[in-house]
Amino acid sequence: DLALLGPGYFQLRSDHGTYFTRNGQFRRAEDGRVESTQGFTLQTSAGDDLIIASDDFAITEDGAVLEDGVPLARIGVFSPLDERDVRAVSGSLLQADDGRMEESASALLRQGMLETSNTALAQEMLDMMQTLRAAEAGARIAQTYDSLIGQSISTLGRTS
Repeated sequence: DLALLGPGYFQLRSDHGTYFTRNGQFRRAEDGRVESTQGFTLQTSAGDDLIIASDDFAITEDGAVLEDGVPLARIGVFSPLDERDVRAVSGSLLQADDGRMEESASALLRQGMLETSNTALAQEMLDMMQTLRAAEAGARIAQTYDSLIGQSISTLGRTS
């Protein structure tokens, strides 16, 4: 598992083309290729398939892959030249026009972690319930005010 901190996307290769994703959930295939849950191969910064043969490996913050303590490759993290050049394909997969992505220098990787949503579901539900209660109280105030105005008009109409 790899979490991306900062801008950028992992580059994946499939039989149908190149994709980009922020989903850092990867596994090692039997042949050592590092692949996504869809079976697409993670690419190095040089555009090659990332193949890790040993169980003794580490990934540094800058994406360097160390196998048995020896540098093997660097994971490619890419950013679009223009966000309009990136289009959603399916789920967390994106595609970009050829030549419209450049290597991101500011992204950091965290091995053993996954990027998660920035939303806490329980907190969002509590906030929504509080907002709903406030809206209901406001509606009751408006109804009471409307009733008082109606009574005032009725009372003033009888005295005239």
